[in-house]
Amino acid sequence: MKDYRTFHFPERIRALIKQRIHFWRGYPLFAFLTFAIAAVWIVFGMWFKVLGIVPRHRLIVAAILGDSAAGPVTVLVGIAEIGMALWVLSGLYPRACAAVQTLAIVAMNALEIRLARNLLLAPMLMLCANAIFLVVIWYCALKSSETR
Repeated sequence: MKDYRTFHFPERIRALIKQRIHFWRGYPLFAFLTFAIAAVWIVFGMWFKVLGIVPRHRLIVAAILGDSAAGPVTVLVGIAEIGMALWVLSGLYPRACAAVQTLAIVAMNALEIRLARNLLLAPMLMLCANAIFLVVIWYCALKSSETR
């Protein structure tokens, strides 16, 4: 049986960070794209949803789930998006990460277009931008799996 008192979580995180930095040094374009993907999740999660800098996101959630749930659900979605950014940066299970991102983006787009279209600034542009975003996400996931 493993003695959990000897398990040092911060050391494992440090080792993972060192491994990722070493990997990114060998693939600078991949590193840039990885940080860009994470930045999108952080901007939309933290600034737009958790901090509420763009109130339209809360209004979209209200149109889908109702006013009473809009505040807490918007913050929870934002926290999940921040978690997604951390998962992207970790490099763990890149294909699973890409699949979850794909499901999240497709689900959010479908709900927004179906139930809150009037609150979207440019629905077709959003779909095109998200399609390009998903191509980049899958490129990075497949490249990461390929180079391990």
